[in-house]
Amino acid sequence: MGSRFRSHVVLFVAMLAAVSFVAGCSEERRLAQNNVAQEPAQAAARVPADEPVAQVAAQVGPSVVQINVGVTQNTPFGPQSEEGVGSGVIYREDGYIVTNNHVVEGASELNVAFADGTTAPAELVGRDPRTELAVIRVDREGLPAA
Repeated sequence: MGSRFRSHVVLFVAMLAAVSFVAGCSEERRLAQNNVAQEPAQAAARVPADEPVAQVAAQVGPSVVQINVGVTQNTPFGPQSEEGVGSGVIYREDGYIVTNNHVVEGASELNVAFADGTTAPAELVGRDPRTELAVIRVDREGLPAA
């Protein structure tokens, strides 16, 4: 998990930096074709042009997901099931999502809800409690990567 997970985290940070760079330099358009930062978002029309951070946030909004978590714990009263909710960001169009470690820690079931209203089961790829990061994956293609 170590070096491969870290390379995924580095890729995610690099992608976020690239999105910020594109927001500041409109003539620089070298991101992947499916990057939502290249396409004007519907919400971006309502955001003032002099608010670049809000413009970027509106454009990457479709990349933000809700992560529904199921946890089963053994207690003195028997197995107890609990549910939780967290958020994540799609960082690869083939289904890789970055979230926080505490969202997936101890999870027995992961389900992702997308901005378009669809859902998909997810699997844990890796997590790092020290950096509080985790990567999960859904079996989908063509997702709006940040």
